[in-house]
Amino acid sequence: MKYATPYTLLTVKNGVASVEEHRVKYDVYSLIEKVKTTEQYEKAPVWSEVIFREWLTGHEWEKKITDSV
Repeated sequence: MKYATPYTLLTVKNGVASVEEHRVKYDVYSLIEKVKTTEQYEKAPVWSEVIFREWLTGHEWEKKITDSV
């Protein structure tokens, strides 16, 4: 399982800021299979496939597609 979603915690205590970076591992292939069973996928399969490609590659394909139109 090589996929992980990053998140950041910013804490300010007594005027001092600290930043913590974290990653949560997940099974992207299971997530894709679950999404394929939803109404979202039924109504927008092409757009969902664009999103899946982003999840698998880490690239924002939507931006590339809309910039070329």
